[in-house]
Amino acid sequence: MSVRKLTHLLESSLAIGGDKLRGIVFVMIVAIAVVIGTFQIHSVSAEPLPGAIFTTLLDGSVVNGNIYDAKCDVALNGGPSGPQSHHLPDGVYDVAVTDPSGQTVLGSGYGIVTISNGEGTFGPISLCDLVVPSPYDTTPNPGGEYKAWVCVAGQLFSNNDCKTDNFKVRPAETVTPTATPPPTRTPTATPTRTATPTKTPPPTGTPTGTPTGTPPSTGTPTATPSPTPTPALIPPWIYTPVPTATPTPPPLPPGETPTPPRTPVALPPTGGGGLVEGGSGPVWWGAVVAAFSLVLTSWGILRRWPI
Repeated sequence: MSVRKLTHLLESSLAIGGDKLRGIVFVMIVAIAVVIGTFQIHSVSAEPLPGAIFTTLLDGSVVNGNIYDAKCDVALNGGPSGPQSHHLPDGVYDVAVTDPSGQTVLGSGYGIVTISNGEGTFGPISLCDLVVPSPYDTTPNPGGEYKAWVCVAGQLFSNNDCKTDNFKVRPAETVTPTATPPPTRTPTATPTRTATPTKTPPPTGTPTGTPTGTPPSTGTPTATPSPTPTPALIPPWIYTPVPTATPTPPPLPPGETPTPPRTPVALPPTGGGGLVEGGSGPVWWGAVVAAFSLVLTSWGILRRWPI
């Protein structure tokens, strides 16, 4: 049933029914029109895109090359000009680069290629000038394989609206710099220190001894008197010697001559320490008194300055 017949049938139904029925019929007409239009579009897209694309070098010297040294060495061109089987129709096209499966997009460009006036071709143009990023990303394929896409604008990756071509790029060789060993330092010889000769002092003559003169004989030496021992001092508060009164001789009768006093003769010591003429007592008694006085003196000092 055509759209015109369907429309005539609906108009007849609307003439019989009321406003409510008219609204329902209007919605149905719109839905049917959308379905028919979509079907017609898909019928047109079912036709595969004519023409072809090829990879080549920038100067076009290689036709449908497969292996390239670098990404930007790969260029695209369309089929030959003229109405032939490789002719591309006039229009605007999108470009993309993916891995061989088409699942990983490595670079893309939208509305980048235009064909007009029935030329049916373009290029050659470097892929690095058609997509971003430039250069495109590296394929995850271990063999270094890529796929180039040229599609009708807005139909990128739709098989019936695209043309594709596979190619490979040799992996870039990574040059590992060879570590240069540092120069070996040549040891500098240490100069040997020359010993400084020791200056020998001039020989000194042996001094001639001066003869010692012999002193003249002086005769018999004079005896040196022995020092007189100093008697021990006895404090006055301990012992005070009583002065001895000199006896006064009685007066002589007139006419008598006084007899001169007799000079005492010193007696030799008898070994035990006897009396000495003109002395004050035995020698040992004086030593005892001196020792006793020294003890008393010490005791008095200790009492004045107690410890």
